[in-house]
Amino acid sequence: MKWLVIAAAVLLDAILLGTLDLKLDLQSLIRPLGFAALLTAVGLYYRWRRESDFVVCVNALLHLVLFSSSYTILMYCLATFNRPLIDPLLVDVDAGLWCHLPAIVSWAKAHPTVQHMLQLAYDTLLPQTALIATLGLVGDRRPLEAFVQRFMISALLTAALFYAYPAAGPFEAFGYELSDVQARYMAHFEGLRGGQMETISLQQAEGLITFPSFHATWAILLALSCWHRRWLFALSAVLNGMVLIATVTTGWHYLADVLAGIIVAVVAVAACHWLARWVYRPEATVESALPSEK
Repeated sequence: MKWLVIAAAVLLDAILLGTLDLKLDLQSLIRPLGFAALLTAVGLYYRWRRESDFVVCVNALLHLVLFSSSYTILMYCLATFNRPLIDPLLVDVDAGLWCHLPAIVSWAKAHPTVQHMLQLAYDTLLPQTALIATLGLVGDRRPLEAFVQRFMISALLTAALFYAYPAAGPFEAFGYELSDVQARYMAHFEGLRGGQMETISLQQAEGLITFPSFHATWAILLALSCWHRRWLFALSAVLNGMVLIATVTTGWHYLADVLAGIIVAVVAVAACHWLARWVYRPEATVESALPSEK
């Protein structure tokens, strides 16, 4: 099923690139495809060695690399549709939640140690994902596969919401100073919406989605993948709780974005729970057919 999702994402990318005034920098595909080829070779070797636990880890990384690359292209394509921005609505929602982002961002800047710690946590999602891939080495195959499935489903849900309800971000709405990364994001976001940006490069890509916050979704999914190991879950919950806070203090997201990202994670978990019952149903059928002990 994961391969079907990846194939569907690639097909959608091809359709959008063929119909939009966008080009893909093929040279930027060399790194992810080269890494995917390396993972494939390693996976085949260890499959031949019958080391199934290691193969599960390699397959998880392979799925994530290929899906993330196709998802990035999809995100850039969807930004070109230039649909009305919903920033005024998100500002109103935050106000209804008694959240004033400029005050939060100013407080964070006035406490640089706290801000630095939150920024470090915010930047750990990729390393955390690489560590989660090692769950297969200790026999935790289902939590690892569930994480990959949830990641894919939640990313596609996020992309659909991004198409329907795009937002520029709170720094645009409130006019506070942009960091270098935020400035690059705004250049890409506005360039795609205005038609000035015509080439997608995976090496220079930035995250374009404000609503819902995929950082929030990602953080929730990482913590849940450790649920079966309580001490690890406690550490992950603290770290990813800091990620949720940092999405607001760094000025990247409205509070409404974070809440929507949490809802997306919940929906993805529920969808994958249903899928898991269907996928593993043959195992249950076989077990129920075995004679029970008297």
